[in-house]
Amino acid sequence: MAHVMKIPKAFLVTGVTGIAFMAALTITGLMFDVYLLIFFGAMGYLLRRYEFPEAPLILAMVLGFMIETSLRRSMILSDGDWSIFFTRPISATILLISFASMGYPIWKAVASRARRA
Repeated sequence: MAHVMKIPKAFLVTGVTGIAFMAALTITGLMFDVYLLIFFGAMGYLLRRYEFPEAPLILAMVLGFMIETSLRRSMILSDGDWSIFFTRPISATILLISFASMGYPIWKAVASRARRA
């Protein structure tokens, strides 16, 4: 692995891109996979250019399926009643903490703007 670091970045990026394109086309033989590779590559470039953090997106992609499965299971157990998320003490506490953690930065930004004006 240490020798890989000695390869110039231009050669390394070109090689990885070529392998990715060949792999995308080889898996199913459809150009759709290549277009998908180009789309997500462009999205990754734009996210990095505009300094979006990658960690939340990776977490969302990894944990999204598990969260969806758990939500579906909860809805089946409660016969489709959404109030299960608000009436149970543990879920209500987690929701309250989630809303507070999302609302605090917004409240802080609004308060700092009000002080400046």
